[in-house]
Amino acid sequence: MPTEQAIDEAISYCIEHDILRDILLKNRSEVRHMLLTEFDEKKFAKSMWEEGRETGLTEGRESGHDDILSIMDEINKGNDTLDKLTALGYDAEVAKKVLKKK
Repeated sequence: MPTEQAIDEAISYCIEHDILRDILLKNRSEVRHMLLTEFDEKKFAKSMWEEGRETGLTEGRESGHDDILSIMDEINKGNDTLDKLTALGYDAEVAKKVLKKK
């Protein structure tokens, strides 16, 4: 049975059996609409997670985390001195911090 039909039948049943009869008679279309557009908690949680992830990635890029990963890649390629990294255009202070943690 389609969802719309099931909701209509449930509302009719409730009215016939005096379950929230006054409210359903007065607000039938509003209740029907509300039930048809029910809140999807899983969908909402997923969209919030994706939005938070995107915000985190953007903030990480803005704070230089991309540079840190790039410097680490360069170190793995053999460019493991401050002179080599700054010659490649990396910020000396960020490069020093990464080399120190190495």
